[in-house]
Amino acid sequence: MSDAGRHPNIRILSNSEVVEVEGEPGAFTVTIVRHPRYVEEELCTGCGTCSTYCPISIPNPYDENLGPTKAISVWCPQAVPKKAYVDRNACQYFVGKCTLC
Repeated sequence: MSDAGRHPNIRILSNSEVVEVEGEPGAFTVTIVRHPRYVEEELCTGCGTCSTYCPISIPNPYDENLGPTKAISVWCPQAVPKKAYVDRNACQYFVGKCTLC
């Protein structure tokens, strides 16, 4: 995946979902929905400092819920791009109970 992230002809659309694919080889049209990260990608360095300060722990879906993660985190250590995202269902900011971010 890191090779794809560095390739000049590949644009990675993380946190996105393919909704529809039409056409034939060489002439595909793909409809993609980009889901919000609630993090400014241009400013995020993927350092994980935000996770350190986040007070909300949730099961980590990356490791099949065997360990905890935070409501804001980088999906996995090898993520490409290495950018944080916020789990809107867990983050207390969205219900007015946290102001750390």
